Amino acid sequence: LKLQFLYFIGVMTFDVGPAGHAKALYSTYLGGRAMVQPYLSVTFHDKGLSTSAIGFLLAGAPLCVAVCGPLWTLAADVTSNPVKLFAVSAIVSFPSMVLYALPGLEVSIVGVIGYFFAQAAHFPLVDRLAVALTERNSLDWGKQRMWGTIAWAVGVPLAGLIYDSNNDWVRAIPPAVYALSLALSTLIMQRDVFTVCQEEATGGFTASSLSEIKKVLWDFKVIVFLLVVTSVTTGIHLVFVYVYLHLEDLGASRLLMGFSTAMGMASEIPLLAVSEAVMKRVGISGMVFISCMAQSVRFYFYALLKTPGYVLFIEPLHGIAFAFAWSAAMTYVTKISPTGTRSTMMGILSCLTWGVGPLIGTALGGLVYDGVGAPAFFGGFATYLLVIAVFYAVVENPFAQITRQLAPETDTPELLVNEEHGPSVDQELHSLSSQQNEENEGPGPTPHDLSPTIDSTTVDPTTADHEN
Repeated sequence: LKLQFLYFIGVMTFDVGPAGHAKALYSTYLGGRAMVQPYLSVTFHDKGLSTSAIGFLLAGAPLCVAVCGPLWTLAADVTSNPVKLFAVSAIVSFPSMVLYALPGLEVSIVGVIGYFFAQAAHFPLVDRLAVALTERNSLDWGKQRMWGTIAWAVGVPLAGLIYDSNNDWVRAIPPAVYALSLALSTLIMQRDVFTVCQEEATGGFTASSLSEIKKVLWDFKVIVFLLVVTSVTTGIHLVFVYVYLHLEDLGASRLLMGFSTAMGMASEIPLLAVSEAVMKRVGISGMVFISCMAQSVRFYFYALLKTPGYVLFIEPLHGIAFAFAWSAAMTYVTKISPTGTRSTMMGILSCLTWGVGPLIGTALGGLVYDGVGAPAFFGGFATYLLVIAVFYAVVENPFAQITRQLAPETDTPELLVNEEHGPSVDQELHSLSSQQNEENEGPGPTPHDLSPTIDSTTVDPTTADHEN
């Protein structure tokens, strides 16, 4: 608590610049959330809930993200005030954390439901403002986001030490830290650098914006991209719920659980820092394919885990899975968003990646986990990820994209057109970005903008670049 106050006072007192404010927002919010989110399953397990009941209860988190997340972000676009929407969601969180921290099971369930409802707004709105800030000031988003990862890596093991206590009032400290982090995040958003970005992020929402969003989302390659990223993030959610239970069955302490998560978070830091450079080399399709394969290998290792301490060697794969998938998703969704709808598109991305996918995985995961055991459960999901990665490779051919990006530079266009499957996702975004730079006031992209091969016309990449 003292560290959070000192950090907040420093940010609000000194001119730390746009980069400092972006780092402050991510580290304050994610550092507080790290004290609560990873320990929900073991907290309710200690209060007497079965694994299946925990699975269905914690399915409320992705359910709220799936249902309420797009509504929160749509309201942010319509009102042109995402900061106010974040403040409202923070106010809802305060009494929820009080109820969650109380010893009784019933009141804790009510509290965690309120927490789920409020946090559905947090991630997309924080990401939206941070992306707008980094775009406006030509900053590397990954290098700002990694400070949130650092705060998470510090917060999780500290919370593990606290949760190992048998004193209920001591266990109330993490929810209090999370509530404080929301209050401080709201105050940081009041700074001028975020006020300007808020205006730029939300202007231009019109009556036709929803139909433009629909056109974008019905494009086949957009659907495939979202399917793969959602599968990767579903795996991240399953780790929070079921890996901790698996470790507990193997005799692990809460401190080891905290350090395992810290190892995973620490692996994000260098990968987020270099994500933009890697994306320039292998393209968005290469980033997504690598992340899905890394997640598959990670779950195969969970299936083979017998000694809990070895989990520390598995968790670094999380950095590849999350950093590459989410960096690619931020870039992709930002580019395909119609004018004035970026908050809504971020909400839809969160709806799928942290809502629909984890909802299905968590709800069914408890039944499968109890029915077939941990090894079969983790091995089955690893196989699913492998199949999804192969399917994505067939659609986007990331191998050709990676080969082209790693080859010596020539006079040909930088982004590859796959002759068999049509333009790659990177070629589409390159062309789309050029069009939007010329027509900032024009309508949002259509499926034709995203997939030039829909009308079966042949695209000459050299001519397309010249025309753009």
